[in-house]
Amino acid sequence: MTILQNRLAKSVLTLSLLLTCACSTTKQTSIVPPTTAVEASSDLYKTIMAKDHALFKVAFYDCDETGYNKLLSESFEFYHDKGGATLNKAEFIKSSRERRCEKEVGLKRKLITESMKIYPLYKNNELYGAVQTADHDFYIRDQDGASKLVETATFTHLWLMQEQEWKISRALSFNHISIP
Repeated sequence: MTILQNRLAKSVLTLSLLLTCACSTTKQTSIVPPTTAVEASSDLYKTIMAKDHALFKVAFYDCDETGYNKLLSESFEFYHDKGGATLNKAEFIKSSRERRCEKEVGLKRKLITESMKIYPLYKNNELYGAVQTADHDFYIRDQDGASKLVETATFTHLWLMQEQEWKISRALSFNHISIP
């Protein structure tokens, strides 16, 4: 299986699990037809893409805890295949600051845009959320100042509309593959 096929299979599995978990906590009164990923030209896709860029800008490059705080829901949970679960928003922001900002590791993230899919979530025909899944690569500057690919991974974010803003409620980060 190629890396791309592996990434796609894992993304589909993750989406299925995430949606199954979300549906099991909500009483369903009718069967809703499945949705498909929105087109890249849609407003929802563009909005989530902009939020994705903002999220990694404030977290990786600006070390802006206030900006980070605004993008995460109060009930934010993060699940990482190597680092475990962080079930508290404040703890996640603190951990992120300690790993990226205080150590100044120079980590850069590149979204693999062609892998990104956005799936809308509706209740009573009203958009309340979106599932974003994609692959991304991580780079670190080597001794010569050149960016070197060090890891690739897959992620899934559950975005919810809260207080008139899109916020991440759940984040899954998995399929981390180190690049020698």
